[in-house]
Amino acid sequence: MRKLIHLFIIVSSIITGVLVSQWMLAQNKKELLKTQRDEITAKIKETKAMIADSEKKQRLTSNQIAMLNEQIRYREKMIENIDGELGQLDVTIQQEQNQIVQLEFQVESLKSEYAKMVYQAYKNRNTYNSIVFILSADDFYQAYKRYKIMQALSEGRQKQVEIIQETEQTLKDKINELKYSRHEALALKKEQEVVKTEIDQDRQSQQDKLGKLKKEEGKLRVQQKKLDGDRKKLNSKIQDIINRELAAERKKEEEKIKKLTAINTPKTETPKGESPKAPLATKTETKTTAITLAPEVIALNSNFETNKGNLPWPVAQGTITSRFGKHNHPSLDDIVLNNNGVDFTTKQGENVLCVFGGKVTSVFSIPGAGYNIIVTHGTYKTVYSGLAQVSVKVGDKVNSKQSLGNVGMTDDEAVLHFELWSVNSTKGTAQNPESWIKRR
Repeated sequence: MRKLIHLFIIVSSIITGVLVSQWMLAQNKKELLKTQRDEITAKIKETKAMIADSEKKQRLTSNQIAMLNEQIRYREKMIENIDGELGQLDVTIQQEQNQIVQLEFQVESLKSEYAKMVYQAYKNRNTYNSIVFILSADDFYQAYKRYKIMQALSEGRQKQVEIIQETEQTLKDKINELKYSRHEALALKKEQEVVKTEIDQDRQSQQDKLGKLKKEEGKLRVQQKKLDGDRKKLNSKIQDIINRELAAERKKEEEKIKKLTAINTPKTETPKGESPKAPLATKTETKTTAITLAPEVIALNSNFETNKGNLPWPVAQGTITSRFGKHNHPSLDDIVLNNNGVDFTTKQGENVLCVFGGKVTSVFSIPGAGYNIIVTHGTYKTVYSGLAQVSVKVGDKVNSKQSLGNVGMTDDEAVLHFELWSVNSTKGTAQNPESWIKRR
């Protein structure tokens, strides 16, 4: 009987352990989704505050449409997140129901076994009277063994009672957890309905704003033309800086090759009466000289590339209102924008933060478009444009998240334009910054 009880307890414990393990995995997944939902909620709140701040200025802009687009996108992510949480709650509820069924089975089985033990003890109460049973032994050794048997039976029954009580308590706890999970699922469904309503409201607000902006189309086109001109000037300046730096590096490389060639080429005497022959052209003179990267540059590149997708945002608070590459203008149907970086709409005076350690290699201004800073990170460069003031100078070494200056105002809005470039031996190529910075 005791062996059967122990075997039952062991098997039940294994089954319960598996169920608990599955439940813990579900809980971890649920906590991760909840953390993501909190982050999305914070972004919605931040974007909502910036839209409200922009509306206070009594001036409608295309960026307000872009911010509404972002807010709608965040709300849609919220719905996806809630869907994930609800799915995970369904799994949790099913697991909790399975655990309750298992625990109910354990309680009934334990009670049944205990009842059998009590019945057997009652049935044999005369035959197995403890004192008579012990005293009727043939010798002391047998009496001691009988005493230990009686003691074990008594302890077994007591242990059985404790196990029943513990299992019943666990069952009660699981029933309460199931009730809470169902309540949580109901609350999430209500929250999801609220978010869907808010998306409809945002879309209606967006349509209203677009209608009003149509009346100011001429003004918007003038603003966009100025912005395009400023961006062309910026791009031309960046390309000029990259070309000058590459030319300087190639010149250093060529001088290094000439010195090595001079050292390794044996001197030959020219016979009398003959003019010296011109040296044969080397391969380095017939095509672009490859630039050899210094070990510290290679190491910095490796560190920079390792952090791809994990670089901090260049502003602590803000919303992306213009993305990399070609895309439609938020309010002018026939205009396609081609952005070499991304635009962050933020607050006036917001600190501009360096996204990775490096060296300031250029600081310049574009009339009407503010200050621009280029930070070099090995063969990568980050560009920060639209600053009202700067707090660094050329040659400064800067760290990740160090302030470079403050965001200025363009057409009554605080916008930081951010670019990321990769430079090889011949040219620089603009990268999509959103592939490098943390996703929000």
